[in-house]
Order: sequence, then C-alpha cells, then structure tokens
Amino acid sequence: MLPSKPEVFRGLKGRQIIDEADSVEYLDEMLASARASLMWGQGQITVISTQGDEEG
Repeated sequence: MLPSKPEVFRGLKGRQIIDEADSVEYLDEMLASARASLMWGQGQITVISTQGDEEG
C-alpha cells in the first residue's frame, strides 16, 4: 500500500489505484502525478471513494 502523498506516484508505471479519494488530503496533486506517469506507457488510474459528509 502506498501512502497518500503525490510524490509516491512519480516514476510509477502500470495500474494505479487511489482508494477512499474523498479523504486524501492532496488529491489534486496525486492525480496530476498519476496522470504524468501515464506519459511513459500504458497504464490505468482508478479512483475509488465513498461519499463523505461535510464534517469530514
């Protein structure tokens, strides 16, 4: 399992899964890093989450 930090996606290839995306603090940065890794070949990004409430 990878920590929820954007830096972990840099340089990775293949299938990437972001689970419970609603609770990821830096989701925009994580998605940008994950998308950048797709430039180097085939891959897939899957984002999974349950809806959180406004209180967190």
